[in-house]
Amino acid sequence: MSEGDFIAVFGRSCVGKTTLLNIIGGLLRTDAGSVMVLGVDLVKEFHRALELRRGDLAIVHEKLNLISSLSNIDNIILPLLRLSVKRRESVKLAIEVAKELGLTDDVLRRTPVRVSMGQRRRVALARALALEPRVLIIDEPTANVDSETAEAILTVLRDFVGRERAVIMATHDKEALAYTSKSYALINGRLTEIPR
Repeated sequence: MSEGDFIAVFGRSCVGKTTLLNIIGGLLRTDAGSVMVLGVDLVKEFHRALELRRGDLAIVHEKLNLISSLSNIDNIILPLLRLSVKRRESVKLAIEVAKELGLTDDVLRRTPVRVSMGQRRRVALARALALEPRVLIIDEPTANVDSETAEAILTVLRDFVGRERAVIMATHDKEALAYTSKSYALINGRLTEIPR
């Protein structure tokens, strides 16, 4: 994977897509092979995974992991505050990214449970994009959303890689593959490139 790549790992549910993303993101350890992420071999240097996730690598989980008691804007800025970005600057950056994703001020003021699943997915994506990572890992970004929302999310991801960034996405949505630069099928634990 290199800058400008938008890679999909395609497959049915329960074939190991999420496990693979968690290994690439340094959330799960493997003791065989090589997992090179931004020049770090996470098999040999697993202790550096947290360092990567503090800046260069962002992950959007399928379950989104939004904090239900916080407003959506506070969910977006929380990781920035943990990185010592001042609140005013965090809010400004969050609003810019949120607008790019079509999130209104009203949605940003509400809590995650008071907005639609599509809006929650965009809040979680905004939280990751606000960190300006070099690599974004995203699990099932179009799950449980309508086709218009799916198209908006995939367009933002494609535009993101156009800024010399990279995305690796797990999906079971065949239509999502049209947005990617490379797609791989995960079958029986093996990745096979899907021809264009």
